[in-house]
Amino acid sequence: MVGRSPDELLVRQVTAPVRWEETMRALADTGAALALEVGPGRALCGLLRRSVPGLKGMAAGDVESIRRAREALAA
Repeated sequence: MVGRSPDELLVRQVTAPVRWEETMRALADTGAALALEVGPGRALCGLLRRSVPGLKGMAAGDVESIRRAREALAA
């Protein structure tokens, strides 16, 4: 986005479509089997489950869930 002012870029960031399903399907198409949601909550894992059922989502927002994610990635 060369040549655009910061104000124009901010407006585009706030108003452009999110393209969540397209991005998650592309991730699954690469062969990924697990997507990590880093931070509090599980909202994105729920969206993932509904939009790309074959791709597993796992939250990693606290010490215990990070430990489980590490174990899942090591398996």
